[in-house]
Amino acid sequence: MSHQEKGPLQLLYERLYVVAVTTAVAVVVAWFIAGRLDPVYRAQARCFMPTNPDMLSLSTEADNLPRAPKLPTGSTEIQDSLLGVLRAADLRQLVAVEIEGRDSAQIEKNVAFELDRYNLLTITVYDVDPAVAQRIAEVYLRQFRDKLDQSTKADIRQKADLFDQRAISTREDVERLEKERLAFLTGVGTADFGTEFQMTADRVKIYRQRVDDLDARSVSLQTGLAEIRRQLDERPDPLNPELFVQRGLAEISNPRIEQIKSQIIAAELELARIRQDFKEGTRQVTAKEAEIDTLRGQLTEEVERIAGSTEFGPDPLAETLQGKYYDQMVQIAVTAKEREVYGRLLEEAQKDFAKLPEYSLVLSDYDSQLAQLRQTLSDARRRLSEAELYLGRTTSFLETAEAPSLPTQPWFPNVPLIMLAAALLGIVLSTTAAVAMARAALFRQEALW
Repeated sequence: MSHQEKGPLQLLYERLYVVAVTTAVAVVVAWFIAGRLDPVYRAQARCFMPTNPDMLSLSTEADNLPRAPKLPTGSTEIQDSLLGVLRAADLRQLVAVEIEGRDSAQIEKNVAFELDRYNLLTITVYDVDPAVAQRIAEVYLRQFRDKLDQSTKADIRQKADLFDQRAISTREDVERLEKERLAFLTGVGTADFGTEFQMTADRVKIYRQRVDDLDARSVSLQTGLAEIRRQLDERPDPLNPELFVQRGLAEISNPRIEQIKSQIIAAELELARIRQDFKEGTRQVTAKEAEIDTLRGQLTEEVERIAGSTEFGPDPLAETLQGKYYDQMVQIAVTAKEREVYGRLLEEAQKDFAKLPEYSLVLSDYDSQLAQLRQTLSDARRRLSEAELYLGRTTSFLETAEAPSLPTQPWFPNVPLIMLAAALLGIVLSTTAAVAMARAALFRQEALW
């Protein structure tokens, strides 16, 4: 069969050894070259800026509670700005300082930054040492987070210094006005006009109420004294012996009861003796029984206690009324003295109270200025406290989605992939060579020479 009659596949089949040898050589050469290359490891870290960052507030509790889960922000402006900060030379220099054996140029060459489809900032580090790759990713992530926090806190710290200066100047103004106000109150003879005004008003109210109570009490005592005098006039005079009344009565046991009991016992003994000598119903027995019945009747008529001695003296109710009368007179005298004292105190308090309104306008102006300054001071201190609270926070603006881990397998070279590519390349080249060889042989056979 001539070359013209053979097809490409038959020609390729005749030189199949060329394809096999070339492919085998390409695979071996690729494996040898891949084995001589230094392995490169890849470490990655992912972070994001939350859409709803944590808030802190001393005034409202709503700002301290989460409003939504922490999800990556979708703002392209913020994401581009974050990528710009990541690619900054100063941040790269800070990372190079902490990594031994790697300078800023090497880190710039072997570190890549990108934004994945989940809006996560990805820091990818390539290095021949897996531990160094992981270390660079960790330091980049930490320095990036610290740089954002420090730059923000530096701005807050400047504002906190302004709030502190404002609080100091306002406090000095408050102290100055308080001294002026105290000097004014000292000049008018009081330490605190507001307190003095209230205390004086309370004193007037108390003294007036006390005077009214004493007047009412005096009227009541006078009425009670007249009633006691009327009742005392209706009783016997306790100082007149001829009008003494019985004060007491002493009772003693009735001696007649014991005598009758003794007689009854003696009669019963005599009846028992008579019954021994006489029958029932005889005159002697009947007479003795009648005597006993008579004695028993006398015993039932006697009372156990009888009057002994009787005591006479002044009428007790009259004596009680007389004591109450003198006590009432003493209370009337005491009430009149108290009325005099409290009346004088009420007059003095009313005089003091009449003087106080003269200074109310001046003091109101002082109080108004002090209230405004204290409100300003309170606002400055509250803002300063919130700034200090923010400066003391430990949470970061960035949330770590994936911490860098130690690579266990090299990212490059990928030996299976390289060998596969070499095999494909060997097949293509060997096929081309086999076809070219067949064409060359055909050309030689058909040549005229």
